[in-house]
Amino acid sequence: YQRRVRGPKLYYDFLAVLHCQLEQAPEDFFDDSMTGSNFLATTLSRLLDNIFAMHERATCAFSDDQMPEVWQKLGRRTRRFRSTVEERFGREFLDDDDSDDPVVVDLS
Repeated sequence: YQRRVRGPKLYYDFLAVLHCQLEQAPEDFFDDSMTGSNFLATTLSRLLDNIFAMHERATCAFSDDQMPEVWQKLGRRTRRFRSTVEERFGREFLDDDDSDDPVVVDLS
């Protein structure tokens, strides 16, 4: 049980720190010619997608009344964080990169 709780707590705390850091960035950070093509947008999208996937697995593993509070808090914080950064920067943070998806090859 302790191991299951450490991961969500780490992400929960990390999102708080990241939120404070992103508050310092200008609103055009992801559109500016100097900073717009950096790795952060892709990394942020993947981070959020990974947290949502991890939360979804936890939701399936626990019944509603048995889900540890840290998982519930992580889900709420992640949704609020995503909403806040999307509103602030005027863009969606979704992982649309299909380069890691499996490729189907037709051999006929």
